[in-house]
Amino acid sequence: MKPVMQTRFGNEEGNCFDACLASLLEVPLETIPHLNEENWVDATNAWLMKEFGCFYFEFEYNEAMAFPVLGYHVMSGISPRSPDWPRLYHSVIGYQGKMVHDPHPDGTGIKGKIRYGLIVPCDPAPDSRLRSKDQGRNLLSLMGRIYYILHHDRRPYEKSRKKHLDG
Repeated sequence: MKPVMQTRFGNEEGNCFDACLASLLEVPLETIPHLNEENWVDATNAWLMKEFGCFYFEFEYNEAMAFPVLGYHVMSGISPRSPDWPRLYHSVIGYQGKMVHDPHPDGTGIKGKIRYGLIVPCDPAPDSRLRSKDQGRNLLSLMGRIYYILHHDRRPYEKSRKKHLDG
């Protein structure tokens, strides 16, 4: 991870998330597209898949989860510079759940509920010609399953699985 500082500020035009991606990917900030649109996760993932063979997955962590947040990751929450309304959101870099880099010059981090974002490699082959044309659809299916496991009660799934296994 190479720390990169943001160069623009504010909810719409700010590039703290872009600076976090640049930091994690160890690339110049200018190479990260500013994808501040309604469907920003899909746009970000399309770009990450094309350029790096990976995707960004964000979730809200809680102590009941069966795994810790390991390695470097994005942490997103409310900016401490935020008024009560409209809220300003901010992203920083964490390592094993603790903030290690704030791309904002004042370095005050984030507050409130924290969402964690991981960059997940999809294709171990560095040659993009080896990627499957169906990889995007498979990725969305995988992300849907991960989202369900992280955010839903697993009891209905376990009941249907038990019924299926018991015949």
